[in-house]
Amino acid sequence: MSIQNSKKACRTEARARRDSRSYLVRLSLDDALCQHILSSSYYLEADMVFCYMPVQGEIDVLSVARDAMERGIPVCFPKTTPYGVMTFHKVKDLFELSLGAFGISEPSQDAPCMTPTSKTLILVPGLAFDRLGYRIGHGGGYYDRYLSTYSGVSMGISYEEDLQTKVPHGGHDIAVAYLATDKGILKTK
Repeated sequence: MSIQNSKKACRTEARARRDSRSYLVRLSLDDALCQHILSSSYYLEADMVFCYMPVQGEIDVLSVARDAMERGIPVCFPKTTPYGVMTFHKVKDLFELSLGAFGISEPSQDAPCMTPTSKTLILVPGLAFDRLGYRIGHGGGYYDRYLSTYSGVSMGISYEEDLQTKVPHGGHDIAVAYLATDKGILKTK
């Protein structure tokens, strides 16, 4: 089976597993996961937090964004282009986000584009992760391209019971350094 077919099968399985959970179960797991992030040194020492707007049942990490805003830590969300480019832009409030490319809420054109530092924490969504930090996303490659030059702290977001032994990956796939789960923070590799 080709790597693309393997990834497609993994996506299908991960979506089915995710969609089988009730809203209340997901809410509880999301809260536990976010509490681990909020108490981690990676978050407490971050100079910026690069977050994402959860779509299609992704794990909701917006409580991390809200907490960072309350603490005065700059929070950024991605903007994407149809050409495969993703940049992160600073927002002061979640209400600044509006529907953008692919039907995902994103910052306005006026929001400042931010350059990460070694202390910037990026929260990376995914349909499936393995314990080495590789992920299966929705298939656009945006995060892999962005992470290929990213020098800060990368943290994948997954429920513990969804972590896999190995997800299909190729040479262009980039692993995250840490995984945040409902059970705690794990170092990959």
